[in-house]
Amino acid sequence: MQCHRVDVLAPSKLRRGMFTYLKRDRHSLAMFLVYLGEFDAQQLYLPEAYPSMYAYCRGEFGLAHDAATRRIHAARYARRHPVLIDAIADGRIELSAIGLLAPHLNEGNAAALVALAAGKSCVEIRQTLERELGLNRVAGVASEDGELGSNRVPEGAKRHALRGLLSPDVCELLDRAHDGLSHTVGFEDSQEVLRRALTLLVEQVERERFAATDSPRERTSDGDGRYIPAEIQREVYERDSHQCTFVGDNGRRCESRAMIEFDHRVPLAKGGATTVENVRLLCRAHNQFEAKRAFGAGFMESKRAQAAAERAEFAAKVERAQELVPWVHSLGVSKREALELCIRHGDIPGATLEERLKAVLKHLAPRGTKFEPAPAPARTGR
Repeated sequence: MQCHRVDVLAPSKLRRGMFTYLKRDRHSLAMFLVYLGEFDAQQLYLPEAYPSMYAYCRGEFGLAHDAATRRIHAARYARRHPVLIDAIADGRIELSAIGLLAPHLNEGNAAALVALAAGKSCVEIRQTLERELGLNRVAGVASEDGELGSNRVPEGAKRHALRGLLSPDVCELLDRAHDGLSHTVGFEDSQEVLRRALTLLVEQVERERFAATDSPRERTSDGDGRYIPAEIQREVYERDSHQCTFVGDNGRRCESRAMIEFDHRVPLAKGGATTVENVRLLCRAHNQFEAKRAFGAGFMESKRAQAAAERAEFAAKVERAQELVPWVHSLGVSKREALELCIRHGDIPGATLEERLKAVLKHLAPRGTKFEPAPAPARTGR
């Protein structure tokens, strides 16, 4: 980029030019957030083979991690609270201020918080929020007790600098791994310890999620319905290079390797088969995008509503089962197994607590065992 020669300009023109471009820059940023927020809301990055708005900003705009993250968060909050756009455009607040205000914004206080932050630095905004909202610590602010935002290295963490970034329980696991490998790995070589640990973890995850193995068996048949045999999973996983296969109209292939799922090119509901040729890898975002294109937005909304209702129903069952769990657990059954038994056998509509408990205990005791009624809780006089 070649800048214009400004060294020959009069001081008044230099001053006027600075204000002109500053005003233009603020207005451009505000409009960019408006467009970015709408682009994000409509998920228009999906047809262009990006799994997220973040990936799009990094790939298409070349934004650094922090720049992309700040702009996306600001755009999303500004879409809900338009007063932020006006404040950015006229220079009352900067982009970084939105990140500090965001955790505390709601429909009723957006304008008031913008007024509190107007013209202040980040430090002054934090102090104002602490004072006005009665907060002991604003998210992201360094604390003296080693909690959120602290960059202090805990006492005794001289062994490896990496510990300054880890929680105490993770530090303990790292120390145990160091001790176990102390005969073969240097005391300070945290990188080698992590490399070995992550190698084992990746092997386990790929074995569980994609049936990866060092000694695969030959495929004898295709799958049946939604069940995808391990042989097909392995073949598809290797063929697609462990990556989402969605290709946009622009010819770009999605680069996501996270949230990867198996998908049928021709859906099962439309006669598709579970074969290597008809199964592919898609990230979750593009899996849902393809399902929406295949079945329509209305169908997908109904499926999401159905899934939400099923989750709510299961949560209600868990809550009802908690009444029975202490009784079953007192018989020597683990809490996890007790909860599963109570959900499966004790969720009887209209039944009393005693009847539900008997239904659960029938699956624990030998046939013919009789149960005494549960003692009624003592009543206190009013």
